[in-house]
Amino acid sequence: NFGWGTNETMIEQYKQIVVKRAEAVKNSPGLFAYYLCDEPSLQQIPSLFANCRGIREVDYDHFIWGAINNRLYIHKYKEALDTYGIDIYPCQHYDDFNAVHIVTYQARNLAMSLRANWGIPQIFDWTIYDQKNELPPTREQLYNMVYQMIAEGANGLIFYDYSEGKRGPQKWEPQWENLKSVVTDLRDNYVPIIL
Repeated sequence: NFGWGTNETMIEQYKQIVVKRAEAVKNSPGLFAYYLCDEPSLQQIPSLFANCRGIREVDYDHFIWGAINNRLYIHKYKEALDTYGIDIYPCQHYDDFNAVHIVTYQARNLAMSLRANWGIPQIFDWTIYDQKNELPPTREQLYNMVYQMIAEGANGLIFYDYSEGKRGPQKWEPQWENLKSVVTDLRDNYVPIIL
C-alpha cells in the first residue's frame, strides 16, 4: 500500500515504485496477488489507476486486488482492480449482524457483478485499536459473517487478519482454532456445493 499522490508528478513517482516492486517479486513462487490498496479514498483513485497500470506493464500473470470500505462508490474503483474485498467488521461494532448481508449485497450490485467480490470477515480483537475491551468474534460470529457473505455473492474470503489477531491481548490459540474449524467446515462440507 504505497503513498498516494495528488498531482501527476507524484502519481508517476509512486507508479515507478510500484513497478520496481512488482518486477522484484513477480516470479516468486508464493506470489498470489498484488494487494494494491487498503481502504483508499475517492481522491486516491487516480493513483490507484496508475499503480494498477504500472503493475500490468510488467506482470500480467497475477491479479490485483484491494480492500474497499467505501462500498457505495465501488463502481468508481472497480476498473482499477481485478477483484476487491469489502471489509465489514460487525462484531462489537454493529447491533445487527444483518450489516454483513447489506454491505456485501450493496457492493456486489454496485459493481454490477463485473468483478470478483471478496468478503473480509473480522478475526481480530478490536482492543488493539480502541481499547474498549472488545473480544474477538466467537466461532458462531465467524460462521455468521462467512455464510452471510457467501449467501450475498462473495466469491472469496480474506480473513482479517492473522497478524492483528496475534497482537491482541486475548490468547490467540483459541481464536485460531475457531477460525480453522469454520474454514475446515466450509471447505469439507460446502465448497463443492458452492462451486
